[in-house]
Amino acid sequence: FFDDYRQQADVDRFVDALRAAYPDLVTVKEIGQSWEGRSLRLLEVASQSEAAAVEAGAAEALPVEDRPLIFLQAAQHAREWVAP
Repeated sequence: FFDDYRQQADVDRFVDALRAAYPDLVTVKEIGQSWEGRSLRLLEVASQSEAAAVEAGAAEALPVEDRPLIFLQAAQHAREWVAP
């Protein structure tokens, strides 16, 4: 899958498969549309469980939107859908 250029539909199927395989970790959100009318999708990888946050050492369970994050951006240039 990662050795060749992929069409947008292939990437969307891959993202949807990740969401299906890891429903407690992966959330997909649409954050707008490109000037061509394509969905701009955000893939969030985070435990949705408050218990998991406490088990990981948090003093208290924080909502996902209040936790520290790492932002990775990809697919901003042609044929660069997977950033190194």
